[in-house]
Amino acid sequence: MDPDGAGLVGYWDFDAGSGQPVLDLSVAANHGFLGTDGNLAGDPADPEWVSLDVEFRRADCNADGQTDIADAISVLNYLFGPGAEPPCGDACDINDDGSLDISDAISSLADLFDPTFPPIPPPHPGCGADPTSDGVNCSAFPPCP
Repeated sequence: MDPDGAGLVGYWDFDAGSGQPVLDLSVAANHGFLGTDGNLAGDPADPEWVSLDVEFRRADCNADGQTDIADAISVLNYLFGPGAEPPCGDACDINDDGSLDISDAISSLADLFDPTFPPIPPPHPGCGADPTSDGVNCSAFPPCP
């Protein structure tokens, strides 16, 4: 892991060496989930968890370092237009419901223009790790250290 937040900078060659076999059981929001027998519910010492939390700013979907109307447009471009998948889905999951959908664009606009709208979930307005474990991930977010 890179201490300056660049994420995973190495890998484990599962075919090298001898000893107890290890399976790569990575799923959903887990980055580097390792186990020895494939049993996810059994032995509390197996599997081992490795977390590579990327810091991001929720609602900064276009990762330009600010939250503005361009973020709602980025969500809509991804959902309905020619927009590419965002590098940090968590930043675009503006209402933190675990999915990228039109409600995220609505939440972005409501946050900008409706002072009575509930606040955007953390990490917002600053940078931080996602406090919610869901299927939406963040591989990189350059504006955050």
